[in-house]
Amino acid sequence: MFIQDFIEVEASFDAVLQSMEAHQVDLVAWIERAMERGDEIVVGPGRGWPSVAVDLTLGDTIVGVDSVSLPLEWTSKSASTLIPAMTAEIALHSISDGLTHVQFRGRYQPPLAKAGRLLDAAGMHRVAEMTVRHILSRFKEAIEADLLATNL
Repeated sequence: MFIQDFIEVEASFDAVLQSMEAHQVDLVAWIERAMERGDEIVVGPGRGWPSVAVDLTLGDTIVGVDSVSLPLEWTSKSASTLIPAMTAEIALHSISDGLTHVQFRGRYQPPLAKAGRLLDAAGMHRVAEMTVRHILSRFKEAIEADLLATNL
């Protein structure tokens, strides 16, 4: 199944990159901050929904002229979970002088074969969408916190 979502940060792409350099952080640090809870990396839709601990693998950051992207994969640490493995990318793109687009694009295969596909169609895909939105929201918070600290 394909999943995609995006948010926008009210800051220029250059300001976001400068904040990254000033705080010696990169997309890896921001995604880890967005997904961590205590000592674990977790995924879940937030707002009182349960989260599941995952093993997160991050690829090499790819830097373009007006974009930066980070490939990632996660797999559940629990063998008895309905959380599928995800292969995805988070990318930041310049939209205008004061706006940066943050996009999540990913693919997952629902567990449990045909029954899993039926569950996905019946509502689990919506949970996956909420999970991606939650990650993007926390990712945006991490970026904005660093931008605020840079401007002080």
